Amino acid sequence: MFSRKKTAKNVISIQPYQEKNHTSALRLVDAYWHGLRHDHPIPARSEVDPRGLQGALDVSFIVERIGKGLARLRVAGAHLSDLMGMEVAGMPLSALFVPESRESLASALEKAFAEPAILRLELRAEAGIGRPALTGKLVLYPLRSHTGEVDRAMGALVTEGKIGRLPCRMEIVGVRVETLNLVGVCRVDLRPDRQADTPSLVPRKRYMAPVQPQPIRNNVNATGPGFAERAAPFGDKPALRLVPTDEY
Repeated sequence: MFSRKKTAKNVISIQPYQEKNHTSALRLVDAYWHGLRHDHPIPARSEVDPRGLQGALDVSFIVERIGKGLARLRVAGAHLSDLMGMEVAGMPLSALFVPESRESLASALEKAFAEPAILRLELRAEAGIGRPALTGKLVLYPLRSHTGEVDRAMGALVTEGKIGRLPCRMEIVGVRVETLNLVGVCRVDLRPDRQADTPSLVPRKRYMAPVQPQPIRNNVNATGPGFAERAAPFGDKPALRLVPTDEY
């Protein structure tokens, strides 16, 4: 069996199966994110469980917003590392794209976090020597962090074709932004350093009544903390009396 000569007829390529699996991974990520929207239109980052993304982990990733139009890869699947030829966790998402497409990416990312919205990108690998035709798709779904702010996102990046010379950066050929309907949803930022007049936030005074200061009352009969005895009140006479020494 091992002595047979390899020819084009008896060598089976697994590339078509990988591409089919990557295409179904987009549907899996989309269904998983929508399944998390049971009590809030924007799921929380803490609700994302890798066990729910079995079959799409190699193309999935999670990004964190670090500035206007900027996002950093916090967790990334193996397929993203295969495209770059290196570990991409901790790198900006723009590192996966050619310089000419990074401005379009920044504009789309800002809409995804600010509106918020679902982002869908049509991609094409940069051409060159040793780089065959390669197309791809990227989807991005907004997430809430522990502060309640939409500054996280989960997504997936799939490609069709053979990966050539590395790094294989992508060019954006199409952008689709799907704004989410948040009518009737109270968007409150839980960070204490945010001002009440921040755009798209509801002022806190509408939900919180002013706290009136309460006078401090000394109850001498109240039991002290722990095993402390009750405080005994002072009588009419002082407990100590100063006696001049010259009287004795």
